[in-house]
Amino acid sequence: MVNTLPRLGISYLKSILSLTSRYVELRGKNMNPQTSSSHYINWSKEDLIARIQSLEDALLDMKPLPSTSSGQKFPKARGKDGNKPPALPTHVPSLPPNTPSSNNLKPLPSAFPFDSYPKRKIAIKFCYEGWSYNGLAYQTDPTPLPMVEAVLMNALVEARLVDPSGGFEGCGWSRCGRTDKGVSAAGQVVAFWARSNIGARKLREKAKRKAREVEDDALDLSLLGEGPLNGEDSATTSNMTEDTASSEASKDDTKVTGAEEEEEELNYVQILNTLLPPSIRVLAWSPVSPEFDARFSCSYRHYKYFFRPSSPPYTPESTLDIEAMRDACRRLIGEHDFRNLCKVDPSKQIDNYKREIMEATINPVDPFDVGVDGHESKGLSDLYVLDLKGNGFLYHQVRHIMAILFLVGARMEKPWIVDALMNTGIDTPNPISVDDTSPLPIVPTKPSYYMADGLPLVLWDCGYKESDLLWRTTPSESVRPASSGPLNVSRKHTSIFTDLHTMATRNMIQMVLHNHFFKAGLEYSKRLPDPPTPWLDNKNGEGRYSTPLGAGGFQVSGKYLPLLERPRSEDVKVVNERWKNGAGVRRAEKKANSLNTC
Repeated sequence: MVNTLPRLGISYLKSILSLTSRYVELRGKNMNPQTSSSHYINWSKEDLIARIQSLEDALLDMKPLPSTSSGQKFPKARGKDGNKPPALPTHVPSLPPNTPSSNNLKPLPSAFPFDSYPKRKIAIKFCYEGWSYNGLAYQTDPTPLPMVEAVLMNALVEARLVDPSGGFEGCGWSRCGRTDKGVSAAGQVVAFWARSNIGARKLREKAKRKAREVEDDALDLSLLGEGPLNGEDSATTSNMTEDTASSEASKDDTKVTGAEEEEEELNYVQILNTLLPPSIRVLAWSPVSPEFDARFSCSYRHYKYFFRPSSPPYTPESTLDIEAMRDACRRLIGEHDFRNLCKVDPSKQIDNYKREIMEATINPVDPFDVGVDGHESKGLSDLYVLDLKGNGFLYHQVRHIMAILFLVGARMEKPWIVDALMNTGIDTPNPISVDDTSPLPIVPTKPSYYMADGLPLVLWDCGYKESDLLWRTTPSESVRPASSGPLNVSRKHTSIFTDLHTMATRNMIQMVLHNHFFKAGLEYSKRLPDPPTPWLDNKNGEGRYSTPLGAGGFQVSGKYLPLLERPRSEDVKVVNERWKNGAGVRRAEKKANSLNTC
């Protein structure tokens, strides 16, 4: 450089000198802080060359730029090819103190250039243990247990797949079915925009070209006296150059729609399962269109509710009437008004309670009959499951339906009670009769009753059009559900199934142990009076009633009051109007105040 300096023009030498001097100042050298472009106006060419040579020597003696965690944009460490992003963590993160009472999203430990990488919209299918969480949907308020979405989003952020600054809205987050506290899922689906590896190399090359163009433009402006030579901070120019290049390069190239896949995609399943706790497992992922919505693109949701029909003292009278429950189930099929078979949530201001049930059946199930490669493992036979499939469900609808089925199975109510509860008299014809003997009563408001326990409930599957999704367990290979044929998965990607098998085995052993504890206790219970039948005939006012609620629980009472004779709740219109004028107004004011303070 020094040998070419005498051939350069005076104005260009002054520009280089000002930029170099300013850079040295910013790097902390003991140069004259008052040095600026105006300081060199009267310098001769020889003095300028000497000054540049001294600054060049100072630059050569400088140490490399230090790392920083303050968010400043310094060069990132690269792999051997110069293009790889920082390596993903491979450990399971330890939960911070008081995690069960906090749903705060973790910030990234250092800045990550999300704009420098392409994005694509994907859907993931995952399962989770409901008893370990306070529900699915993210909440800002503290909860006794963590929320599933908070744990999942923290894993996505730690894997640098989602930008935490945008939160759920920024990544276009959508969920299929919202599950409550204690409710599990075997096939939950969420969709969002995630960092992609498809086209990443092309995008980075374009960003580099843009950066060079912006730097050239900045140098041209500086030579004309319009750049940082007039006192502007060169660090600001450097950051502006990087930001502009990244923004320009990402305008058209950061969204991958699946049409072109030149490179192998990130292994979303493996990355997330490495970071998630064992109670949440990602099963598969699929590329989806930008218009795909996990909730509104769903054609049906399939729930299962597991229960045991027998209870102590294990007599025919203490066993649920499965045939009567099946009769009640058949009456659910079709489109009906379910306002009396759900919990009214006034915050949602719902005025249409009609939903369609496509399937409602009760069948025996073997918890260990998994049918893997033709091998079956037999377990308890005294277990049944309610399969309920519909296009949409109201708040706690499945648990309310199951509570009524328990009353029917316990011979406390007749199967026609289901027809009565759906006969609200609101745009509902009334040609049905009670067992073809008397008119069906109109029930406009919900009678008081307990809903079933949430532990045995699981969101089993979410249905979509075949053209919407192509599930994969690897970056590129698609797989078919087990119901449509053998599931072919590469050996190197079977860790998820090994994990699930291990969890199932441990839980099976725990269940067998608890059954043995129960059998051991029977020896001592023989010395006590025989336990009462859960649903005892109480015509003479003797004994008690124990209404089954699922998961081994009962609601005990001294007298059974028929469902249609119980107190009724208020009309849903009254409940909605009261919330709208009370809590709804306060919520709107709180939201407006928070926006004004931002």
